[in-house]
Amino acid sequence: MSGTAFDGLRVVEWGSWVSAPYLGKLLADFGADVVKVEPPGGDPARRLGPFPDDIPHPERSGMFLFANTSKRGVTLDPSSSTGRGLLLRLLRDADVFVENNPPALMEQFGLTYAALSELNPRLVMTSITAFGQDGPYRDYTTAPLVSYAMGGVAYETPVGGVGEDRLESYPPVRGWGWQIAFTAAFNASWATLAALFQRAATGRGQHVDVNELESAAALMRANVAEASYTPQEPGWAKLRRSRVPAGSIYPTRDGYVSIGATDEHQWRRFVGVMGNPEWAQSELFATLPARQEHADALRALVSDWSRPQAKDDIARRVQEAGTIGFPVYSPREVLADAHNRERELFVEHEHPDAGRVGMPGAPFKLSATPWRIARPAPRLGEHNEEIYCGRLGLTRAELVQLRRSGAI
Repeated sequence: MSGTAFDGLRVVEWGSWVSAPYLGKLLADFGADVVKVEPPGGDPARRLGPFPDDIPHPERSGMFLFANTSKRGVTLDPSSSTGRGLLLRLLRDADVFVENNPPALMEQFGLTYAALSELNPRLVMTSITAFGQDGPYRDYTTAPLVSYAMGGVAYETPVGGVGEDRLESYPPVRGWGWQIAFTAAFNASWATLAALFQRAATGRGQHVDVNELESAAALMRANVAEASYTPQEPGWAKLRRSRVPAGSIYPTRDGYVSIGATDEHQWRRFVGVMGNPEWAQSELFATLPARQEHADALRALVSDWSRPQAKDDIARRVQEAGTIGFPVYSPREVLADAHNRERELFVEHEHPDAGRVGMPGAPFKLSATPWRIARPAPRLGEHNEEIYCGRLGLTRAELVQLRRSGAI
């Protein structure tokens, strides 16, 4: 096998839940030597499901197992002077420090970038927080819902039956899962690499400041820009008024299918897929403005056509006609999709406690330095001896004393 992209890159990760661990995973799965620092009680994500057989266990959390592959793990309590000293020793020769702790906590522990850059001028410190390192909201308490709401994403995500017309009655809603945290980690990954690229030229690291609110707002680029120069409400509110017929989601006998036949040539091809029904020749649907004006009637007629059919069959025929159509998949259907399987979007590996574990692979491919899972997610404190005795040179007697004192 070819070498890895980040051979020789030393990373220390002190973070919990999703954003910092996922950034650490992105680096570790491409060969970086990532040491994950957990409190003696473990990352809280160990208590986050799903769990095999629905039985909670700190070594079998689906989220933890996914977000922490290819790392080595140690326990350490930075709130104690001894634990903090160990962390500083790990950071002395590290290339990257990844963390997602509140800025006030980092200041309390003396672990700011200003302090750490004195210890290690080459260190790139990447901080992922809710609101950033400064600003009026810096120290606010937060939760995943907050970034969705304040970043504008919830406004764009109304709920209700897909393909229905009562859009005005759908309130804003948070998307499922930890999507903004994962997005923030992706933003942090390329920002970290940019900082490392700059370090190669200057010899000095820098502080990378990423936050979830801005990561959410960045998903709204076009709509936020539109809001800056138009008095009209952009985004979903605009879509509620304009109503785009034929470019919508329609019911099928086994779920839903999305059709993108909005332009005239796409509409004509889609009409052919439907068998050129008589109603489609009506003046009511002859032009895009006419179809918009009579969107309710058009949506009902297309739904009557799609409802008895299979979504995959409709999507295939629409694609073969040269227009846009695809099935709306559930997570289980995404997993089973033949295209995703062939491209190895999902992989399996063995974990000593959880057994055979399936999870997403890399959403991109490098031809010369491929992605791979080097080792399963670490068990709690699994590499304490390897790191503290092997890297830092402690004796086993000192390691025992650290355990007894609660420092690790």
